[in-house]
Amino acid sequence: GNAKFSTGEMITWQTRLEWSGFQKETTSENGFALFQDFQYKKLSSPITLNLRWAWFQTPSFNTAIYAYESDLLYYFSVPALYGNGSRMYALVKWDLAKNMELSTKFGVFHSKDRNEWGSGVDLVTGSTKYDWRIQWRMVF
Repeated sequence: GNAKFSTGEMITWQTRLEWSGFQKETTSENGFALFQDFQYKKLSSPITLNLRWAWFQTPSFNTAIYAYESDLLYYFSVPALYGNGSRMYALVKWDLAKNMELSTKFGVFHSKDRNEWGSGVDLVTGSTKYDWRIQWRMVF
């Protein structure tokens, strides 16, 4: 399901619910994710803000829900949401001048049932995983 509210050029508020199912032989699983997105963009303002809060609950990776995220220019982010937890991020873009912009994205995964994220050299221990990117762009 999806519901979207917009106040013209400035504010967009969107709520989305996704359901995932998996069935194979004797295994049957269902999971869901609830997303709340907020965007602020005023044409006369140099700042654009995107926020997301997502709550997900799936029994295993079999019912993971993949959700596209707004990100920095040239980045593509579609994390797999599985287990029992939440994902939040804030993306801010600031037009500093006609040919210069500064963007940053800060995100947090929090899990109620996991203490490890990733593997090998990318292994993060703990129930919370943070990610942060910053980009300064000049156009000539």
